[in-house]
Amino acid sequence: QEHAVACYAWCRRADDAIDLVPPGAQGAALATLEAELARVYAGEEMDDAVLAVFQHAVEERGIPKAYALDLLRGMEMDVEGRHYQTLDDLLDYCYHVAGCVGLMMCHVMGVRRDEALKNAAHLGIAMQLTNICRDVAEDWGRDRLYLPDDLLARHGAGGLWERLGGPFPDDARGPVAAAIEELLNEPERYYRSGDAGLGDLCWRSGLAIRTARSVYSAIGKRIRAQGCD
Repeated sequence: QEHAVACYAWCRRADDAIDLVPPGAQGAALATLEAELARVYAGEEMDDAVLAVFQHAVEERGIPKAYALDLLRGMEMDVEGRHYQTLDDLLDYCYHVAGCVGLMMCHVMGVRRDEALKNAAHLGIAMQLTNICRDVAEDWGRDRLYLPDDLLARHGAGGLWERLGGPFPDDARGPVAAAIEELLNEPERYYRSGDAGLGDLCWRSGLAIRTARSVYSAIGKRIRAQGCD
């Protein structure tokens, strides 16, 4: 439990460091996160409580630095204001901001089987895709659009990312709802992959992850019930 909390706290800290500062300060915030992570893995003494408990989890559970760096690469995509042309582009982002967290949690929960690592990454990707479908309006307010260009174009909203910075356009509401409805089909196969790895977890860890999976997939059902608006 302590190690899970420590990983969550560090991931939340990294996310907030980028999202809660003005765009002009995000690059410096990312550089600070990278420097802190280097110190964590170098075994330096940490004077920040979150960094200290995360360092302890890293050392106790053998969490690879590559997974934490992958998360920061996801933060970097947001700092760059990257837009996503295809579903594959979006899946790459989802791995970097969520799939790699599933891999970190495998170390926390003692999972080592290669196939189960893939299942864990897929569960994180599924959850992030659900987040993206839920948060279109909130992300728009941050000058971000994660729905892929080719998906939007298929539903009559091509070039929508070029309109970022203004109010959400009324004429795009119907096409975007249709795009969200289609995108909501994608997480389901990743949730099924995640389910296939639950048997690698002990009973208590399995119950926790199964609960999180059920809550997140239910968000998708709620979005559909609201007409994907």
